[in-house]
Formats: sequence, structure tokens, C-alpha cells
Amino acid sequence: MTIEISSEAVRKPDVGHLFKANRDELAMALSAVIEEGIVDGVFNGNSNNREAALIILDLVEGASYRCLIDEVSMRKVAKGVQEFVARALA
Repeated sequence: MTIEISSEAVRKPDVGHLFKANRDELAMALSAVIEEGIVDGVFNGNSNNREAALIILDLVEGASYRCLIDEVSMRKVAKGVQEFVARALA
């Protein structure tokens, strides 16, 4: 479904606006989680939290596309994605 929505978002400005607004909300929420992790000493504070959040969203979306194309369950790649993100923020 994400592939279909993102395809529509590219072709139709009204859908693109909604898609971007939703993605911005996700990035804000994820930025807050990253900030909380920095305060708690779990994550490194040397990065731009919003940019890190957007890159994480890119990673998750890309992994979901790959799973769809390769017909692999997201559960099979989720641990690798989690470990990659944890190392990137550490």
C-alpha cells in the first residue's frame, strides 16, 4: 500500500501534500524519541535529530519495498534494520 500511496503522491499534488504532512508528523515523533534517547544516554547527541529521523524513515520504507519485491516478511529484516539504526545512533 505504501508503494501505491507514494506513487500517487508523486503524480498528484494533493496526495503529495497529505503524504508529506504525514511523513513530517512521523519525523517529528521519531525526532522526539531520538532526543529522549540522547537525554537518557542511550543515543549519541552529535547528529541532527530531524535528519536522522528522516533517514530512518527512508531506511524503513526502503526495507519494506525490498521485502515486497523479494516476497520476504518484514519480520525477517526488522532485526537487521533495528540493529543498524541502533548502531547509527550509538
